[in-house]
Amino acid sequence: MDPRHGSFPEGLSANSHPLEDGGDSPTIRAVKDIAFGSIAGMVAEVFEYPFDLAKVRLQSQVLDNTSRFGGPLDCLLRTWRDEGIRGLYRGLPVPIFGAMAETAGLFVAYSQLQSSIRWTTPNSFTSPPRQLTLPELGLAAAGAGFLTSFIMSVGRVQF
Repeated sequence: MDPRHGSFPEGLSANSHPLEDGGDSPTIRAVKDIAFGSIAGMVAEVFEYPFDLAKVRLQSQVLDNTSRFGGPLDCLLRTWRDEGIRGLYRGLPVPIFGAMAETAGLFVAYSQLQSSIRWTTPNSFTSPPRQLTLPELGLAAAGAGFLTSFIMSVGRVQF
């Protein structure tokens, strides 16, 4: 992992410049996190969506008196046969935007938490910035997951 990854400039002294040694500015790093997180969210949703569609169709058949599908694989195969590729991806644009926002938020939060951990530890202003330990990376990942899930679920909470 590149120790310069993060959205805060680490390893800077009064005589250094944030862009020397090939480093990106904090704004560029944040834009990259958002862009790559959005792309990752779109790709993940494209692969995940047909399985979610099958799950919803199987759950909704419980309301009918007759079973239309014998299981998840049968549901996917029948949808493919009867409706084609468009049937597997009907309704995809709306969840793709949610996945983009969620994954971009996850990337930015992870990057910011890594920078915060580096900033709060001794020798945080070394050049180049030190690699985080596995527990520190785990803490950043857990914190990013918590923050992202908390922010994304605020709209779902009913008061």
